[in-house]
Amino acid sequence: GETGFSGTSRNNPFTISSYNGERVLIPDATYGLRDKLHHQFVRLIGPIEVHNCSAVLSVQTSGDSWSGTPAFTKYGWDIQNITAINCSNGMRFENFNDLTVKNVVIETHTNVRLSDRDSPVGLGFEKGTKNVYVENARVSGMNDGKYEQTGPGGGGDADCFWSDHSGTDNLRFKNIEGSNCSEDGFDFKSRNVEIINGKFYNNQYNGLKVWWPRTSENLNTRFYGENILVYNNGADGIRCTSVNDFTLKNATISGNVENGIKWTSDWFNGGGTCSGSVQNTIIANNKETEIYYGITTQLKSWNP
Repeated sequence: GETGFSGTSRNNPFTISSYNGERVLIPDATYGLRDKLHHQFVRLIGPIEVHNCSAVLSVQTSGDSWSGTPAFTKYGWDIQNITAINCSNGMRFENFNDLTVKNVVIETHTNVRLSDRDSPVGLGFEKGTKNVYVENARVSGMNDGKYEQTGPGGGGDADCFWSDHSGTDNLRFKNIEGSNCSEDGFDFKSRNVEIINGKFYNNQYNGLKVWWPRTSENLNTRFYGENILVYNNGADGIRCTSVNDFTLKNATISGNVENGIKWTSDWFNGGGTCSGSVQNTIIANNKETEIYYGITTQLKSWNP
């Protein structure tokens, strides 16, 4: 990642691929893959396996990979066929536009190598990243040790899939799975999120959480989920907080320790409206409450 390569467009990218389709193995490095410069329109095509690294992919757009304001936007990246085993951090993307990620597996089976970041995630999107498409991604076992110390919500963010609220927008997912993480299976604070075919289970906190922490600005927030399976999570199956337009179709939510679905709008500043539509959905055998309504929750339609 130290050279000045770039493509010129989506149709004319700079392509890095394994030779003749052979498997590339990257073991025991600090970073499996790293880019430090202003590279645009890059295709990274495996099969590539990364083992026992601190981070599967480090893409810096500012002096510090994980903090500060990104100095520029990365356009037109395409990442495919990456497998990561026992890496303490997955892939985090800051200030990307037009990003595609396909056929990715990130599995952590041991905590032998703890992350030097407090909040490891499998796939993370932050600092203005927008127009993202993820297909065929499975994340399992991200763990920052915070759950064991303080229980759920104890300051960790070891999520399978995660985004922050600093302008992330238009994130679409198809065929994704998040399990056995020490926080949430899916934790997103983005304006527009869509999941088609998602499974979230055995996470120590929520299965799927979508929320907007600045409730006075939630009028344009949207979540759409179809064919969603959420089960055996340590808190709520699905938690929706201050999302103005929430739609769920053809879902099964069962066996979660707290609520099946929890709608609230009282996070941080209070106010705002959480409104939703649920269709053809089974909610059963959740231990505390099947459906929990917080303040100013509106169901536009209910057809379980």
